[in-house]
Amino acid sequence: MADGHLSPRGELCICLSGKDKDYLKVLAEHLKCRITLRIKSGGFSKESSEFVDLRIQDKKFQEKWYSILEYINPKTYNPPKLDIFYTKDLLIYFLIGLIDGDGSIWVHNQTETNHGSIALRIEVHPNWKDRFIELFSKIEELYGIRFNIGTSSKGYVKAEIVSRKDLEKLYMYIDNCDYMTRKWDKVRAFMSQLKPLLV
Repeated sequence: MADGHLSPRGELCICLSGKDKDYLKVLAEHLKCRITLRIKSGGFSKESSEFVDLRIQDKKFQEKWYSILEYINPKTYNPPKLDIFYTKDLLIYFLIGLIDGDGSIWVHNQTETNHGSIALRIEVHPNWKDRFIELFSKIEELYGIRFNIGTSSKGYVKAEIVSRKDLEKLYMYIDNCDYMTRKWDKVRAFMSQLKPLLV
């Protein structure tokens, strides 16, 4: 949902940094398709960088998902309907994917004598505001994890973990799921330094 799109010609496209190719490889194996490693030049860094993409063309697949999600291109400005994910089994995976794709996790105010605190934020286009309110209300209802919804200085809609207790609950759920290790290892390292709040 974060790093992919459904094209008007019925193609599912997902593109990630080359360093995340192992995650896309798992999905490609599940979908019985291939991934392609490419070199891309330019962008913000002005340097060549490696990226990996998955493309699968299946008109029936596209029509099914367009119907279920009430999908309109581009999804950046037209948030799809997410009701299909609003179950306790599925929603945590959806949230992890959203954080892996559009989220950021970092430790701040850390010193030699202070563990600091961890920040977790997801930012998306302002058109997603109503969908975010609905999505994170459902997350709080099903898992008891509260996110603050607000607006960033650049006008994007943001969802942030509001307390260590909520972060610990989220970590407890994600620990049994697949997630992007390089991002969540920051949470793992931080949580291992702390005495648990939850019993």
